[in-house]
Amino acid sequence: MYAGRWISFPKTRAERSNISNRFARTTTYPGVLGCIDCTHVAIFPPNEREEAYKNFKGFHSLNVQMVL
Repeated sequence: MYAGRWISFPKTRAERSNISNRFARTTTYPGVLGCIDCTHVAIFPPNEREEAYKNFKGFHSLNVQMVL
């Protein structure tokens, strides 16, 4: 849905190398170009389909995915 508009992959070898080097300097993971993570953002229980928003910890949330 957002690929191309908000999320883009580095196009040149120089861009990929620069990103990979920055990750290697700040983390212990060489050769990384990006990362994906998810988190649960707490919400008030909705009026409809309330159970569909209850997560494994027992509170209502939206599962949000981030691409870095």
